[in-house]
Amino acid sequence: VFPLVIHNGPRRWTASTTLQGLIAQPRPPLVAAARPEDIEDARRAADDLAAFQLSHAYFGLDFDRHRGDDPEPDNAVSLQISLESAATLDALLRPVALLRSFTPTRLARTMLEWALRRLGVDGETAEEMKRMASLDEFHSQLEERARGWTEEWFEQGRVEGERTVLRRQAAVRFGASARRLDPLLDEVRSAATLAEISEWLMVDPLDQLIAKVEAAAADDRSH
Repeated sequence: VFPLVIHNGPRRWTASTTLQGLIAQPRPPLVAAARPEDIEDARRAADDLAAFQLSHAYFGLDFDRHRGDDPEPDNAVSLQISLESAATLDALLRPVALLRSFTPTRLARTMLEWALRRLGVDGETAEEMKRMASLDEFHSQLEERARGWTEEWFEQGRVEGERTVLRRQAAVRFGASARRLDPLLDEVRSAATLAEISEWLMVDPLDQLIAKVEAAAADDRSH
């Protein structure tokens, strides 16, 4: 078993990667009235208990630490980070070009489909990709269609993709109650704001999350 944490949030992962680092260490008494022998006993007890503490660790894959790195043509993780973090058309086409020679082909197709759906490319285009005989053909068609795309359209696609991901995450966490978020998410216009909402969604209760999203949507409207 290889414990792995994949983090693709807008901010870097800062938690300790070891169980020991996540557990507060026992401290000796700090009150002024504590006797020296009591303090020494407490220190010895802490040292003795440390030997029985689990030393599990996990590997952290933090996308933010690798954003902007040149993708490696033979590394699926490197290409996936580049596809997910693409903020412009040129940034998307570069890893797409590398995927043309990536094997296995089935994995390359899946990565492309996921990235396009996440970035808001219409479902018809994604389905068309499945039917293509080769990734070369898909890449050529993507470049041809891209001539008519603008940066504004691309940003709109990213926003729609972020909304889709957020709705799915909210449904997993809150069930049917997550529908209360739908009209509020429609009012958020910024991909950066939606990424921040994704972090709130992981920790905030639903009522508090709704209040934050309402405020964020109002702030987006004012700009």
